[in-house]
Amino acid sequence: MPLGSPPYPEPPYPAGRNAELLLIEYEAEEERLVAEEVPEPLELVAGSKPVAWVFDAPQMSGGVYHEGAILLTVRYHGTTGYYVPYIWGDNDEAMFLNREVYGWPQLACDTDLLRKDGNLVTGTITRRRETLMKASVFLERPAEPADVPIQQDWLQVRKFPNPVKGRPPLRHLIHTVVPPGEVHGLWTGRPTLSLGPSAEFALDRVRPRKALRGFYVRTTFDLPLPVESVEIP
Repeated sequence: MPLGSPPYPEPPYPAGRNAELLLIEYEAEEERLVAEEVPEPLELVAGSKPVAWVFDAPQMSGGVYHEGAILLTVRYHGTTGYYVPYIWGDNDEAMFLNREVYGWPQLACDTDLLRKDGNLVTGTITRRRETLMKASVFLERPAEPADVPIQQDWLQVRKFPNPVKGRPPLRHLIHTVVPPGEVHGLWTGRPTLSLGPSAEFALDRVRPRKALRGFYVRTTFDLPLPVESVEIP
């Protein structure tokens, strides 16, 4: 980062202020392919269900940060949490923060917003005019926070190429614990989800066979600093 003008402030980070989150738990086409997205020393939890989300977070300027991500449930030394193989966002300040502090491999996506028509909420992630994710939930009834497939622990492997020729890359295992936020509204209903096809990303590995549960959440929460960052071989 430019040391004299950092693009993000000191923690905690106000990731969501009355943010809107469209979240879908789904069954992948083949668990073996999903496992290929998980780097050592993390291990995919057998039988777990991937989660896809599209997220709109109001910013201090009044603008809205638009994000999409895939979450996989992994385990490391007795801790179970989410690993993020893919994440896209339309704001470079958030992208630098997510990559540098949390190790999430964020790349830029096109600016968009969740679309709400009647009881239908739809979120789309496009990058370079290519549709990477489209998620919809037809809202039917209120839900309870305990129903939402979300975890507090996040486990990520961050990898830096070594600038010295012949030296191995630098890898860190980052463990972040995100405390529960305030829920302003929570509904569930019938979901649909599609990923790709994409020439740029291996989304076929995590492509859905069936969308299982869908939720639309309005929430406020903060992102704390990670609780641990360990260099790994």
